[in-house]
Amino acid sequence: MKRRQAIVAGLVVGVLASAGVMAAAAGKAPVRGHARPVGPALAPDTGTGELLIAVVGGVFASREEAEAANETLVFGDLQGYYVVPVAQFQGFRQQVGEPGDFALVSAFRTEDARGAGRRPGVGF
Repeated sequence: MKRRQAIVAGLVVGVLASAGVMAAAAGKAPVRGHARPVGPALAPDTGTGELLIAVVGGVFASREEAEAANETLVFGDLQGYYVVPVAQFQGFRQQVGEPGDFALVSAFRTEDARGAGRRPGVGF
């Protein structure tokens, strides 16, 4: 009987010691913070000075209608349109002129909003 108790006590102590060692090792992960980044450091891209050109696939009264219309369009391997709130783009209603709160849009940024050859009324 004493031998069985000694074996059980040894197993309990061994399991508890193993759990303690694993917990101590897991808690000492190296802190990665303000180290020099790998590769070149780039300035944040805010889009300042760029023109946003939106390709509109339609304007719809509700998100559900826009998503249903998007499902019917087939582009092969391409992504297609995104369903976005019209209010997301400043000047959208004035440029497109269609009533509705949601639109199917693919957007592209140019390098310079002040560029030569920009036609009035194109882009946002």
